[in-house]
Amino acid sequence: MSQAIFQSVLVIFGILFQVLITSFIQPMGFKLNWVLMILIILAFLHGNRLIPFLAIFAGIWCDLMSHGMIGVYGISFLFVILVTQWISTWFYSHTLLLGMIVFFTLSLFEGFISLTLLKWSEEEFRWGWNFVYVAFPQALIHGIVGPLLLKGVLFLENFGLRSKA
Repeated sequence: MSQAIFQSVLVIFGILFQVLITSFIQPMGFKLNWVLMILIILAFLHGNRLIPFLAIFAGIWCDLMSHGMIGVYGISFLFVILVTQWISTWFYSHTLLLGMIVFFTLSLFEGFISLTLLKWSEEEFRWGWNFVYVAFPQALIHGIVGPLLLKGVLFLENFGLRSKA
């Protein structure tokens, strides 16, 4: 399977998982953003040109399925993926601690961008409360779940490569 097809299928699977399963799997009452974690993994592992387009597509799809304000997730996912591709050149290994730090920081950055965009559109939006009580705990959970998901994607890639050989 080509790398572009694998990445596209993985993002579409993440979108379906986000829409169908996330409401049932909520650790500590917080919805995980599976699409964001998959996009971070793909951008961290493969910094190709397809991933920013997948980020915009997935972000717009998440906008349609969540709050209806088109562009919030699309813009925030795009910024996070561009930053991820930029910082991925600094690291050579995928250790558990590095994965936890990367997922936590990038999820917090995405929360910051999303909440800022929502604040600009609504005057009564409580940015600080949402950042402290929603975005920060969600980033902590992403910091724990993300590296495990990274190991799973690496396993799938290695399994696909072994089946070709």
